[in-house]
Amino acid sequence: MKPYYRPLPRLATWLRQYRSPSYAEQPRLPASFEELASAVTPAHGQALWERGYTVIDGALSHSTCQGFRDEILGLRASGLLHLNSTHLVKGSTRSLLQKHGIFEAEVAEKGIQDAAPSIEAFQRDRTLMTMLSLYLPQLPLHSQLTKVQLNAGDGSCFPLHYDSDESVDSRRITAILYLNPDWQRGDGGELKLYPWPHEPVTVEPLNNRLLLFSTCRMLHRVLPASRERVCFTTWMSVMKPGSPPASLSRLHQQSKAGSMLPDALLSEVEVRRALAMLAYQEEWKCSLAESHRDDASRDALLTDFAGKEMHSPGNSQWRAFMSIAVVP
Repeated sequence: MKPYYRPLPRLATWLRQYRSPSYAEQPRLPASFEELASAVTPAHGQALWERGYTVIDGALSHSTCQGFRDEILGLRASGLLHLNSTHLVKGSTRSLLQKHGIFEAEVAEKGIQDAAPSIEAFQRDRTLMTMLSLYLPQLPLHSQLTKVQLNAGDGSCFPLHYDSDESVDSRRITAILYLNPDWQRGDGGELKLYPWPHEPVTVEPLNNRLLLFSTCRMLHRVLPASRERVCFTTWMSVMKPGSPPASLSRLHQQSKAGSMLPDALLSEVEVRRALAMLAYQEEWKCSLAESHRDDASRDALLTDFAGKEMHSPGNSQWRAFMSIAVVP
């Protein structure tokens, strides 16, 4: 699908007025945020829609990125960041399993806003969201939330995961801005995308690099870092999420009844997620082990993953679909 594009007169002026309903009452935002209006192009919208991800280098000024980085380092030094945790749900029981060396905070928190005013201004700014909505009218974005993150660099990482699910919330696009001026190959901390059935893609966390990908449909992980890694993530949401994708169990029944051809089945969101889990199950299991401390809670997590892996609906049939999938 070709992206929609219509030039707008005096775009920068319009964007300044549109940033938020109370813009007139707010302090002037950094002029460099307006650079996003020219940094985001129709090609980026097309890649995001067709491939599920896109990368924009140099979207902001280096001074703006340095200011963002300084604020996150200041939050860490002030003890305002907390350890990230994996949320475990088993029946009606919920628990948290902390990752080691991953520190973060929601910018929605008042204390974080006061200590990181530039990042809070970025969260309020609507330039990026507006440009993406312009080039992706089929995905009208409405609101956004930001989380800052610092990876301590002692092998800390994230397991394979999707940021969300279309049946859970309205987040649709994930945007990560990397703030690592001294990063070099070998430092680790890259983000690995799994746009199944295409080959995985590794994105280096270079300074002033903006990575955009599908919140609900792009499987990804953070590789172990040997050096401190700084970034912040913004999730953009739609106002009306629409109907959730068909469930895996219902699709499996349709497949058994012969009412869906393999090509049609492979286009379904939940089928692609199940197949990706099968395709990368060993790497997924290893990433879970790498991301958490070696203790009884991690053992329980790995046991639970193994159970899901063995008892997925139609496990053998999903493997059969994998064998006939052809990537042009």
